[in-house]
Amino acid sequence: MAEMVPWLWLVDVVTGLERKARRISEEIDRLLERVIADHRQRRRGARRVGDGEDDGKDFVDVLLDLSETEDEVVGEVQLDTVTIKATILDMLAAGTDTSYTLLEWAMAELINHPTQMRKLQDEIRAAVGVADRITEDDLPKLPYLKAVIKETLRLHPPGPLLLPRETLEDTELQGYHVPARTRVVINAWAIGRDAATWEHAEEFMPERFAADGEAEYHKMGVDFRFLPFGAGRSGCPGVGFAVPANELALASLLYHFDWEVPVPGGGRPGTTASLVDMSEVNGLSVRLKRALLLVAKPWSS
Repeated sequence: MAEMVPWLWLVDVVTGLERKARRISEEIDRLLERVIADHRQRRRGARRVGDGEDDGKDFVDVLLDLSETEDEVVGEVQLDTVTIKATILDMLAAGTDTSYTLLEWAMAELINHPTQMRKLQDEIRAAVGVADRITEDDLPKLPYLKAVIKETLRLHPPGPLLLPRETLEDTELQGYHVPARTRVVINAWAIGRDAATWEHAEEFMPERFAADGEAEYHKMGVDFRFLPFGAGRSGCPGVGFAVPANELALASLLYHFDWEVPVPGGGRPGTTASLVDMSEVNGLSVRLKRALLLVAKPWSS
């Protein structure tokens, strides 16, 4: 409440939200301090014994390289410990919560649309064959999978309001005066469901993307009908990793298993499975209001 209406800060204190947020923040900070300290200790040990530091280098090591270098060329981007911790946290939070949310919505939509589910499973199983697992080499052979991911992102963008922007100076935009320091919020959720832009906007129709591949991710900033990853310089830097990671995860789930909704009453005669409730719960990321509970049946080729 304090971030929206500053003089209501006491509400956060009374409800315990302020205390809970501080406790979680401190726990995360201790964890990140431990991760960075472990990496620095390992790097010092490698230098002492003369081992190659590039062996097994990970994302934290790259950030530490920027914090420890004295090269004048990169002096402007030299990182301190606080910045390193913030960067790691951004990568973890932005990459895990959004991926989980997207996969949950995709499975929910497919369960409620069994025809599309079967079509996608047939495509995946025909392309992969009897292989034990799906690899990135299989993804170019799965156009309908890509269409399903895009359609899910259109209807259920994990970050429905993207990241807020703020104008740096007074601006005139299409006849509107926008004062400096105005916070601008982009409603990607509403754009994806705009009936003036999308035919049958509220319906789950992956075929709209399978037809000609319109609204590709690389057109961010050009095609403003489809903005699940934002656009321009503030667009998501992880789109190149997030999309294939989600495609691999969804394809693996649908290749190895057949899925269905649990039948009430343990499947007694006269009982039928109901559709998944697609009600949403509001938040920084929009999720299903009720947990997605499904039955997975192993599939063998």
